[in-house]
Amino acid sequence: MLLGRFNRATGSTNVYRKTGTGVLVLENVNFSNAAGHSHYFEIQNGALRETGDGPTNSTQAAFLALAGGVLETRNDLYAAGYFNRVLTNTVLGASHIDLRTGGGWAACGGDLVVDLNTAGVRDNLVFNSGSFFNNNAPITFGSATATHTVEFFDNISLASRTQEFRVANGPAGVEGKITGLLSSASAAGGLLKTGEGTLELAEGVTHTDAGPTLINEGHLLLNATLNTQAQACSSASTVCSAAAAPSTAASPSAA
Repeated sequence: MLLGRFNRATGSTNVYRKTGTGVLVLENVNFSNAAGHSHYFEIQNGALRETGDGPTNSTQAAFLALAGGVLETRNDLYAAGYFNRVLTNTVLGASHIDLRTGGGWAACGGDLVVDLNTAGVRDNLVFNSGSFFNNNAPITFGSATATHTVEFFDNISLASRTQEFRVANGPAGVEGKITGLLSSASAAGGLLKTGEGTLELAEGVTHTDAGPTLINEGHLLLNATLNTQAQACSSASTVCSAAAAPSTAASPSAA
């Protein structure tokens, strides 16, 4: 747990890097911003948990880089009612995020909707493009302490590779849920499910990715329609379930 007030001189940048496999909780902190001062959070491993809902007691007024670790947070900490930042590979302001080297989100204390780039619009994000999970970096949902479900709102292109979706097993029944469309650029573009947690492909979506759906660990809850149903059967030792999933928080309105 991290408590206290953090002050730096005018014009400086304060860099916070979370390392180690445990959970660091930001509680009752005060990141005081002098003129020209900025904060930078980088989560390299484990989880960084938000408890504040303002610019001086959370990461919301800082540039954020997920570099292998996860941000534990929830919808009601954000004025919009969900997590929204713009992808970038350059250190910019508080509304931006860098995802080039992997990482992800976990929902703690309430559900979390992740909506990147244009707020309220299902943007078409492409793996290994821009700053969206480059060089086969996995996207991660959940943590050992996550109590609720992360919903990923945008459409995702798997491009021409098998993309790893890593889902940690925690107290939540479903740690990660994809409500956008999965597509691919070729038959090489597929989904690899790892981690002991549960990933749900939400109902009402017909995915168009042409590659395999491989389940190495945990569970894939299949409520969506795959391009070919045989894709969902590439599991040697785990269950691919089509059972109904628990409901999650309302998504932003799709344009």
